[in-house]
Amino acid sequence: MDIPDQFKKLTKQQKKYKLKPFTDYYYSRKGRGFKFLRIPYWINTYGYWMRQENSHKLPKYYRIFERGTVVMVDFGVQVASEFCGPHFAIALNRHDDKYNPVITVIPLSSKDKPWYANLGTELLERITEHFDTLESNADTSLKDTKQRVATLYERFGDGFLRSFNDEDSKILIDAGVAHDHDHLNFTITFGEKNIKARQYIDRIRNAKGFDHSQSLQDYVVEIDGVLDEVDHLQDQLNYVKSIIPAMQSLIAKRAKYNKPTFANTRNITTVSKLRVVKFSSMNVSENIKISDTAMQQIESKINNYI
Repeated sequence: MDIPDQFKKLTKQQKKYKLKPFTDYYYSRKGRGFKFLRIPYWINTYGYWMRQENSHKLPKYYRIFERGTVVMVDFGVQVASEFCGPHFAIALNRHDDKYNPVITVIPLSSKDKPWYANLGTELLERITEHFDTLESNADTSLKDTKQRVATLYERFGDGFLRSFNDEDSKILIDAGVAHDHDHLNFTITFGEKNIKARQYIDRIRNAKGFDHSQSLQDYVVEIDGVLDEVDHLQDQLNYVKSIIPAMQSLIAKRAKYNKPTFANTRNITTVSKLRVVKFSSMNVSENIKISDTAMQQIESKINNYI
């Protein structure tokens, strides 16, 4: 690709000269407002993606966004009335695919202007629905976890007590995993990843003669199953814990958007999908899709002004 003369490689001194008007103004401390404060963060983000691009480390495939999906986009630091910073927006792409690196969006605003599309309390309603779903999932998961933990405690709270015949005892003793001819007894700890218990079982599984002892094999299978269950329950508890701050965030957003939301038809823009915040099932971004009625209102307003 031919590069215009004014964009050809500059010397270090020329680069400094080109950037001087900006750096002089920025470090003069005369700048005020949101844009001025956002500049270092945006430059940091911009620099990161430039390095990724020049190192050929950009994604091969991209997320697919359905039309009407609410996304959180970092619009960066722009000029004059262009949207800046992180804002919710609505995806307008009709036929997106994983090879498409960009997304066309219309930003959302809490302010009303003649050229804005009034979506009423649409965003609030969708956030509330998402909050209710998370709350229901957390409640169900917590109840199920409590019941399964109680069942495990009832069965194995005192550890595993098992008697072995002389042949099995010899296998265990020779492998260095038993200090007693009669039984093994160890406790699985709830609330922890049972690494030591798994290492203990692995030593039994690798013991010479294990493959010929059905009772030891049954014992290992039983303990493996319980360890898997305990680890699964811990994961469930961690999930419930992680939901709490997400739900608190959603409560704050629900309060913030407890008023009409407007789509800014004059700031429709196409941005890299890399500017959309990373997906999380607990965020608003990508988990909410506005109604067909709201999309029709946006389309009607766009047709009037574009």
